[in-house]
Amino acid sequence: MIKFFRKFRQNMLAANKFGKYLIYALGEIVLVMLGILLALQVNNWNESRKEYLIEVELVGLLISDLEEKRQENRNDLSAANRFINDLQPILNTWKKNYKIDTTNLKTSLTRLGYDFYFLNENSPLYSTLSSTNLWRQIPDT
Repeated sequence: MIKFFRKFRQNMLAANKFGKYLIYALGEIVLVMLGILLALQVNNWNESRKEYLIEVELVGLLISDLEEKRQENRNDLSAANRFINDLQPILNTWKKNYKIDTTNLKTSLTRLGYDFYFLNENSPLYSTLSSTNLWRQIPDT
């Protein structure tokens, strides 16, 4: 194919048909430009598709992370309610007699000193998501 075009060009130049050669050259330039534009369009489409797949995966991970956080908060709430119920007898004794029942006081005070409920840790998913374009697309409200 390349030999054909080479011979065609040489014949045109040899026959002093510069106008036809110029039209041929412009046609070849247009074909090359169309090929480049088509390749760019295919590349843009492919990049958009990849970005969409990443967004779908991140949304799925976000939903599963929210489910895990919801379950964790339910467990923390349940544990906090048990803690309140365990401390209630100590508080009732104080309200009635102005005395403290020291039977389980050390255990209760130790549990009161722990602050392991409702930790505000950022999940790895949040760190990943907040650095993507998808994060900017999510409305604030």
